[in-house]
Amino acid sequence: RLCLSFDKPTFIYKITEKENIGHYRMPDGSSGIKALGSCPRLLRRYGGHAAAGGFYFQERDAEKLRQCLTNFFEKDQI
Repeated sequence: RLCLSFDKPTFIYKITEKENIGHYRMPDGSSGIKALGSCPRLLRRYGGHAAAGGFYFQERDAEKLRQCLTNFFEKDQI
C-alpha cells in the first residue's frame, strides 16, 4: 500500500532473533531485485522479481543496507 500510495520503492522488514526478514514492492520502472543485487555482501539471501520480492539480513547490517539502497536509487535517478 505504501508503494502504491507514494509511488516510491518500498522496503520493509521485521527484526527477529536469527535474522531480519524483509519484503519490497516497486513502482513501475524500478527493479527491487537490481537494487538488492547492488548490496550482495549485506544480504544473507534475496529473491523475487523487479516488482516484488524478499530478503534476509543481519540487524548489524541494517544501516549499511539502507545506505546501499539509497545510493542505488539516487544513482539510478541521474
